[in-house]
Amino acid sequence: MDVVEAICITILAGGFLGAAVLVVLSAVRLRRAPHDRLVRFSYGWLATMGLLFGLCCCMGLVAALADRIASSPVALAVLIVVNFLAQPVAAVFIVGGISKLNLGLRGHVAVAWRRVPDEHLADTSPDERRWLARFCVFQGIIVLLFGMGLSYACAWPFLHWALA
Repeated sequence: MDVVEAICITILAGGFLGAAVLVVLSAVRLRRAPHDRLVRFSYGWLATMGLLFGLCCCMGLVAALADRIASSPVALAVLIVVNFLAQPVAAVFIVGGISKLNLGLRGHVAVAWRRVPDEHLADTSPDERRWLARFCVFQGIIVLLFGMGLSYACAWPFLHWALA
């Protein structure tokens, strides 16, 4: 490992820890003021960006350490920890994508992986409702593919190591 790779791995690990701090800070703040709409909006976005930044750092660590899995027990341990952290998030994306896809294919409209009640859609035309259901199908496909890609990308070094 040269100096540039070591610096990149250190920056990615630090970025992951920073993202974890953002998510924990947001969760604590949201629990203190669950009914304040401004707090929910601002800290919800902060947690979302922290989660995505943490996933990006995890994927960078996987890419940087994938070649060293057989020769370094530290790289193996880091990749195991990354998989334990990223696989549940990938599973949530997969389940959410399947749920949204299922609701959209049945002609229902979903927001945040929950079905919108029919009384809220009473004033929408049938064409608009069909368009919204198709949009839910599209969102479900995208989220499902993202979750599957994330899961495969995190598990790829182990699959490559086991099959080599």
